[in-house]
Amino acid sequence: MEKKQISIIEKFEEKLSFFTNNIIFSLIIIGVIGLSIRILFLDIQIPINSDNYLFFRIAIDQSLGQPSHTIGNDGWPYFLSLFFKIIPSNNFMDYMALQKFLTIGISVLTIIPIYFLSKQFVGKKFAVLSSAIFIFEPRIAQNSLFGITEPLYIIALTISFALIFNKKYYLHCISFITLSCATLVRTEGLFLFPIFFLIYFFHSGINKKSILRSLIFLIIITSILFPMSIIRSEDIGHNGLTERISMGMNHVNEVGNDNQFGIISIFTDGLLNMLKFLAWSQIPYLIFFVPIGIILMVKKINKFEISLILIGIFALLPTIYAYSFASDSRWIFPVYPIFCILSAMSIKYFLQKTTKPKNFIIVIFSIMIVSSIVFLEWKDIDKEHELEIYNLSLEIQNRASGVNMFFPESSYLSVAVLSKIDNFPIPSKEYLEKATKQIWYTESNSIEEVIINGKDKGLTHLVIDDNPNRPQFIQDVLINEGNFPYLIKEFNSLEHNYKYELKIYKIDYDEFEKSLIVNKGVK
Repeated sequence: MEKKQISIIEKFEEKLSFFTNNIIFSLIIIGVIGLSIRILFLDIQIPINSDNYLFFRIAIDQSLGQPSHTIGNDGWPYFLSLFFKIIPSNNFMDYMALQKFLTIGISVLTIIPIYFLSKQFVGKKFAVLSSAIFIFEPRIAQNSLFGITEPLYIIALTISFALIFNKKYYLHCISFITLSCATLVRTEGLFLFPIFFLIYFFHSGINKKSILRSLIFLIIITSILFPMSIIRSEDIGHNGLTERISMGMNHVNEVGNDNQFGIISIFTDGLLNMLKFLAWSQIPYLIFFVPIGIILMVKKINKFEISLILIGIFALLPTIYAYSFASDSRWIFPVYPIFCILSAMSIKYFLQKTTKPKNFIIVIFSIMIVSSIVFLEWKDIDKEHELEIYNLSLEIQNRASGVNMFFPESSYLSVAVLSKIDNFPIPSKEYLEKATKQIWYTESNSIEEVIINGKDKGLTHLVIDDNPNRPQFIQDVLINEGNFPYLIKEFNSLEHNYKYELKIYKIDYDEFEKSLIVNKGVK
């Protein structure tokens, strides 16, 4: 039976010998397909409007050599600014498109370190399969379209993972350099330094030579992280590294004291939520391979497998805190390279059990590609709606200096001001002050309270839309606008052929004061 199984694997490898003997060609083919899927779902007509917009503004300021609002995880904006310096355009949309193309390109290039990492666990022929699993993973593909931090963080982590398992000292140095750079992109990289040192001593042994080299690694880490810590401390009041961890611990203590079950409850909630998202992240196709891959790894466990498992555990540790207070599948993404290795192990095992390995692998690739496209189509944004909201934000920007918050549709308001800039790029401070203010009304229970609380904050107009999640007193304006004589309608989207209903009302404060007096008199 064993001989038959070996012959099946050999038969499969023979039939795919062209691809397995031409690794570069195989990776190029996989990369082109993965790139094509991403481009298919990319829309550069819609501006970025969330966390990626904050990174955009900081990167623009850095490219101009101007001081900017600084954040703890500023590695991605610094990296992005290098490319912004060389783009020959005065159109802000070109810069935003470049930001998206960069994350797509980085995500596609990640298949290279994935291959070298996987090769150490499943051999080079199945390492190509690991790269394919990664690039077709729909969440990874979708995340690469947004111009945010994860693609750069994942590729930096994967490079450091691949190099730390190598026996050569200079590659270990590069591994620690890369991990330090990854930590500048996302602070969670700090949690991996202990395990990297453990892996190094695990493979090199503890002796004078290895201890001396570990001190050199410490010097490398310090020389990269310490200068950035000083810069961050001057700009934002903390170093964005150790102090972020201490702030997180203080936050847990404060919340724990207010909770009758305390810190244990917070930890339990975070762990359970993390495990839930870990399971959800296996859909649509990883769920068939990762659990079996874990079993296979445990069965043949050696120092390499132990090291990989420890890396996965330490990479997930900081997500427990994050999942205690919020939910986001992105926090799981750094362990996807490990999922790819486990999946390749599982597929290799199944190939030993089938009599038709060629058909099996064709089915696997087909499922990966089709499920990725279906998932992306299912999760794709409504591009027509988003473009309408952006154009409506331009209308608001042209009319109002201060409006009520109407999130998430109002997220484009801070971007709309860029449309008035002819000579872009310019420092963010020069256009942020011209943007329409967005004023929260969470403590208000009526339109009157919204206006009273917003007057001193610069509220000039009310924006009322048909989002069903708005409070009832906001929706009442659309239904009974005649009951609000102090609201002067300046714009109705339906009258301008928009599908989304949104109205802009200018507040007549003189009429509003009269209305308040009349209402008090009635009471």
